[in-house]
Amino acid sequence: ITAELQASNLRLEGLIQSVEGIVWERDVQTWQFTFVSGQAERILGYPARKWMEDSNFWLEHIHPDDRIWALAHRKSAEADGKDLSCEYRMLAADGRTVWLRDLVSTTSEDGSALRGLLVDVTRPHRAEDALHNRERCLEMAEAGGALGIWEYNLHTGESGFNGEWRRMFGFPNDSGRVSRDDCFARIHADDRGRVDLSTEVAIARDGRFDSQLRVVSPDGSMHWLSGKGHLLSDLSGVPAHFLGMVMDVTDRRRSEAAL
Repeated sequence: ITAELQASNLRLEGLIQSVEGIVWERDVQTWQFTFVSGQAERILGYPARKWMEDSNFWLEHIHPDDRIWALAHRKSAEADGKDLSCEYRMLAADGRTVWLRDLVSTTSEDGSALRGLLVDVTRPHRAEDALHNRERCLEMAEAGGALGIWEYNLHTGESGFNGEWRRMFGFPNDSGRVSRDDCFARIHADDRGRVDLSTEVAIARDGRFDSQLRVVSPDGSMHWLSGKGHLLSDLSGVPAHFLGMVMDVTDRRRSEAAL
């Protein structure tokens, strides 16, 4: 019987560790984890023993903006004795922000323990964020009417622009593909270094591009543009492409210079 029990426990352990998520159990009185599966280290980078050694580990590693309602969610499951589900962010050991879906259930008749499963849902959230950013950019362009939209793929080097952007940079709508080099050739020589630096800062730091630049059209006329962009990541979290807009601010710059 002992051998059969040991074999059954091993099969159960193997099944738990194969689940694509963090299986957990905690005491509702002490809020101490009594079990955390090995997937915790794969998903968040922290070994399971850290979760069980520190009763505050889970709460301290939730994104600050999500802590209050994530805690309320767990407390609600404890009080009502009902299965609940919610999503919140946790901070991984390498600094990443990971979206998790928390599926919680009461495991004992006296309500002394909670058991749950944390599932990584970061990829769907990133896809939704990228779609939202693109839609917001297009909505602003439609509302403003005079906004140039641009997109640049960091991996392939391919660029995309709307008709207003082409007009601002002096490219006919039927000019076909416009490369990054083509674009930079239209930027005033004194401004190219600043635009390059703004791009590098966006990639290395906060993912936001913000710069003013002068564009010289083929007919020799020059005008000022204000460019803003946001660096978007692919579904694996790797920076993939910029999406942004430009607005002609020539009149404003001339007014400021006249003061």
